[in-house]
Amino acid sequence: MGFPYTTHVCSAMAAAGALMLLPTMNACGDEGGPDAAAPTASRSQGGRAGVNAGGGTSSQGAAGTSNPTSEGGAGGASVNLTTRYLHTDGGRIVDDAGATVVLKCTNWSGIQSPTMVPDGLWKQPPTASRTIPDMVAQIRSLGFNCLRIPYTDEIFQPNLPPPDSVDFDANAVLKDKTRLEVLDFLIEQAGLVGLQVILDRHCGKPDQLTPLWFTDAVPESTWIEHWKNLAERYKNNANVIGADLHNEPHPPATWGDDSPNDWRLGAERAGNAILAIEPRWLIVVEGIGNFDNVVANHGGNLAPAGRFPVRLTVDKQLVYSAHEYPQSVIGSQSWFERPSFPDGLPTEWDKRWGYLVKQNVAPVWIGEFGSKLETEDDKTWLRALVSYAQSNTMGFAFWTWNPNSGDTGGLLKSDVTTIEAEKVQILGPLLQP
Repeated sequence: MGFPYTTHVCSAMAAAGALMLLPTMNACGDEGGPDAAAPTASRSQGGRAGVNAGGGTSSQGAAGTSNPTSEGGAGGASVNLTTRYLHTDGGRIVDDAGATVVLKCTNWSGIQSPTMVPDGLWKQPPTASRTIPDMVAQIRSLGFNCLRIPYTDEIFQPNLPPPDSVDFDANAVLKDKTRLEVLDFLIEQAGLVGLQVILDRHCGKPDQLTPLWFTDAVPESTWIEHWKNLAERYKNNANVIGADLHNEPHPPATWGDDSPNDWRLGAERAGNAILAIEPRWLIVVEGIGNFDNVVANHGGNLAPAGRFPVRLTVDKQLVYSAHEYPQSVIGSQSWFERPSFPDGLPTEWDKRWGYLVKQNVAPVWIGEFGSKLETEDDKTWLRALVSYAQSNTMGFAFWTWNPNSGDTGGLLKSDVTTIEAEKVQILGPLLQP
């Protein structure tokens, strides 16, 4: 998510109204632990990105029907859906026929957390425990056609202990699986109901958001090697359509200055390594944070991309992504305080990332946005963002599906079954076929 603080620190900073301009602090981790009650996840368990795909004829529902074949390998059941591989055409994401595809996603977090499994599968008395198959079916029934799945590089470690956040009586199929095999199963089950998948490298270590894509513990070489591993694992599995390279880069990350911290260059190196293995994936590159006199949410500043575009070896596979959050999450910012609120918000979004779509440069996918909707300002903000995305035919990934995100909650209530009706109602225009 946008700012790597614990929920309590986030709340305090928001009250102070200075979060966006503060120096970067250490990343926060999960609050609480998995037991009969839901563990409380911090915003470090997710990211927000937005796709702006203007023009064209929108495809309805999921971009095809998932049909398992016998061609699956380590990456789970493959799907015979070559038309579901996507590419870009100016500011649109399109299928092989040239029809606009709007990626209507939700984030299902957990694999980036210390448990390294999807959240919400814990024991939840007195209600029945949830399973991956019934979760993805419920997501699909609401009108979503894809999942953004955040993960940590830690899932590649051997001999990890079994997670204590899963009710294995209800989820016996997961009991002896490695964390990568759990990811395989989630991707397979998503495909069976018509949900495509974008993988999100959320953090190197569980729940530790970092401003740069590399650290001493997880250097760039490891980051790229893990992406190559995933590309090899899921190549020819048309249900996996993209790689969100790193969640929410921010200062000291830069863009276009050719320094060691130049996120554009890091994204090019990773993106091209992936495309050398699976050239049909969308390469999703998030913006950065405050940079070059532009104030923005972490991951939400794509203002430099117009002058310094990401250069990939395979044409028409680049999608930019932006994350946006309301005042309750990121604190008081100038665009929330102006008399023109909310009417002035589209101008802010145009400046930071929407111009890429409006000028037909590249698609922008709103990869994270969300709120508990506890204030009228948050509701107003969300309605404005929904209207902006709809009018510009932008794809999105709502943060988050599971209810235990500390500062946004989820689309599910705390019983991990009941839908937050007001959130779905406001999102409704984006979920229509």
